[in-house]
Parts: sequence; C-alpha cells; structure tokens
Amino acid sequence: MGDRSYLLLHAGFFTCGFHIAFLVTHLPGEVNLCGLPPAVASWSLALIGLSNIVGSLIAGACTQRFRSKYILAAMVRLAHPVDRLVLGSTKNQVDIL
Repeated sequence: MGDRSYLLLHAGFFTCGFHIAFLVTHLPGEVNLCGLPPAVASWSLALIGLSNIVGSLIAGACTQRFRSKYILAAMVRLAHPVDRLVLGSTKNQVDIL
C-alpha cells in the first residue's frame, strides 16, 4: 500500500470514476437547462461509453509497447485540453454530442 505507483494508479482510477459518475448524474440536467431535448443527453452518454470502450482497448494494446504509467499520464494530459474545449464551446446539439 505504500508503493507510490500503486497510489498514483488508484488516484487515476478514482479521478476517472468520479468524472464518469459526475457526468452520468449531472449531464442530463445540464442538457435540459440548455433547452435541448433529452435525447441529446442520452446520445452523449452513449458516445462517452463507446469512447471509453474503444479507449480501453487502445490503452490495453499500448501496454504491449509502453509502460502503463506512461499511458495513464498521457491520457490525463490529453483529458485537460479536451475538457477546456468542451467547457468553452457553445451549448448546442452538435457541440454536446
């Protein structure tokens, strides 16, 4: 339990799990506040789930060539610009999907 890599791995999984739980809980309400139909929230959550599946398969394949901690670090570094892009975008059906 005192291994730094182990603790960082769990911190990464916690962050990812919290992020997904936050989206599933709050995305439908936020889409409703924007005046968009509920189907937009449903399709958005479906695309997020599909992206998670594809990303997991790609990350698993990458572990054949690279150390897992480098793959996790790259995923975290890529998530921040994407989050900023989403937060700065307009709130219409295309941008939410």
